[in-house]
Amino acid sequence: MATKKITGLSSETKVLHQGYDPNLSVGSVISPIYPNSTYVFPSAKAGERAFELAFFPERALPGESPSLIYSRMNHPNAEILEDKLVQVEPGAGAAAVFGSGMSAIVTTVLALLNRGTGSHKKTVVYSNPVYGGSDYFFKHNLPTLGGKAVEIETWNHKKTKQLIESLGDEIGMLYLETPANPTLVMTDIDEVAKIAKKANPDCIVVVDNTFLGIFQQPFKIGQLVDVIVYSATKFMSGHAHLIAGVTMVREECKELIQAIKGWRTSFGTIANPQVCWELENSIKMYNLRMNSQAERATKVAKFLSRHPMIERVRHPSLLTEADVDYKIYQRQCTGPGSVITIDLKNPSKEYAFKFLDVLGRDNIIALAVSLGGVESLVEHPASMTHSEVSEQDRAIAQITDATIRFSIGLENPDDLISIISKAFDEIGCS
Repeated sequence: MATKKITGLSSETKVLHQGYDPNLSVGSVISPIYPNSTYVFPSAKAGERAFELAFFPERALPGESPSLIYSRMNHPNAEILEDKLVQVEPGAGAAAVFGSGMSAIVTTVLALLNRGTGSHKKTVVYSNPVYGGSDYFFKHNLPTLGGKAVEIETWNHKKTKQLIESLGDEIGMLYLETPANPTLVMTDIDEVAKIAKKANPDCIVVVDNTFLGIFQQPFKIGQLVDVIVYSATKFMSGHAHLIAGVTMVREECKELIQAIKGWRTSFGTIANPQVCWELENSIKMYNLRMNSQAERATKVAKFLSRHPMIERVRHPSLLTEADVDYKIYQRQCTGPGSVITIDLKNPSKEYAFKFLDVLGRDNIIALAVSLGGVESLVEHPASMTHSEVSEQDRAIAQITDATIRFSIGLENPDDLISIISKAFDEIGCS
């Protein structure tokens, strides 16, 4: 499908208009949904050529694009969305959409880990902590497929350097999630990527940019990041109404997208037309939502940092020169995002549950997992999103029974502060 390309305008404008041409769809201002499974070929020869390019895209002639064949492989809503997505992430050359964040992560890792290499390059080095689903995949699923995963504590530069250097060219992929879920620990992307690329120049560097989105531009940080993955369920969607994932590749190595899409076809993990259409319209407000939510979260974080029943508050807006992550944040980010993690002074799980039950009672701050939506959410990582992470690893990452994660939405921050205050007042200190 020929999609609309816009040149000479800002990415802000391109996000609204790139990829979709109303003249190709009876003048509809927004794109229609294409819910069909298969597409008509104008001739048998055209069908033959469509399949050739689907499996051997490098054979395309200048200006030739793969034709639509079957919606497990590709469909118009995916193409329109993917053209818009490359405008969201400066430096991106191509994108692929998936049915979930985890399908984006798993498909990307498996597609690229052994890209054109011998059998020895099977190790993924990944930052600790990461999202619980990613951690489970690296620890339990990948080894059954012949891969190996090694976690690193990126805040310990000396240990990280020694471990990566000891692997040498065995390291096939560096996978970084920053800020980390749920602790918001930050990784110096450029510093760790340089170590990995020195150990193996062919190492693929992947960054999960879900938490900070528009406030962090990994492709522009040192020019060493090859791939960015997102759970588009979160801020890109922004309304808790869909599940989706996105993989983007840097302009200079955009040929990687063909391997990723090839595996996506085999797995059948492409996002369906309805989801693509909804996500396409959601990302039009991505910038505005993230900026507004970050502003509200900053006000809530300042309040929490002064509360006598809270031991520690983690939010990038609170970082000072005394903090290890301060310089990384100043160099790497343009905004703090809207996820806040706190540790209660009372260390017991029972107390944390009591607080959560009271806090979530009226569903203004809903007791639910996920994040990034316009409604505020709160959850208990140790027993929910990170329950599959071992107790030992949670301890290393400082995820305790007293740890609680907030995702701040678009409610009036004064209302959120009032609700949190009342919850603390009701449960008291015991």
